[in-house]
Amino acid sequence: MPQTKPPKESATPDTHSTAQVSLAPFAEADFQSWFDHCTEEYAKDKQKTFGCTLEAARTFAQSSMQCALADGLQTKDNHFFKVIDEKGDRIGAIWIAAQTQFNQKSAFIYDIEIEENERGKGYGRAAMLALEAEVAQMGFPSIGLHVFAFNERAFALYQSLGFEVTDYTMRKKIQPQN
Repeated sequence: MPQTKPPKESATPDTHSTAQVSLAPFAEADFQSWFDHCTEEYAKDKQKTFGCTLEAARTFAQSSMQCALADGLQTKDNHFFKVIDEKGDRIGAIWIAAQTQFNQKSAFIYDIEIEENERGKGYGRAAMLALEAEVAQMGFPSIGLHVFAFNERAFALYQSLGFEVTDYTMRKKIQPQN
């Protein structure tokens, strides 16, 4: 898939810390290791949320990811970015896709991750702010995302950045009566 304009390489300051990041498009060499890691992390999140076996969660995650990204890095309307810190090191990744619902175009964040040893330093906030600038440059008037209910830290970050809850998905376990 041809890339839209490459993201600006200018750093985006974090209003809550001194963390700065820039975004850079994935190269083909970046994609497969990210895909494998993202699929495994998605499986772990599904297992944690639904209490299924890790094997079942992996099967689900692999199927979902392969379906969503059938053409890999070239999958239409999908964009992948490396999150680069102020020293030039890759510290995370972001996957967004274009969506249209009710005749409204938007970007949807399917994955954003800051490496575990870099968390708590303001890089997540800085990455989200850099992504906002990128999404605006791409012509999207809004960004959506999903956050698992157990991820309270991410939920708080997104709310502090102005994201609003649009709906809730709920579940209740019931004991079957045989």
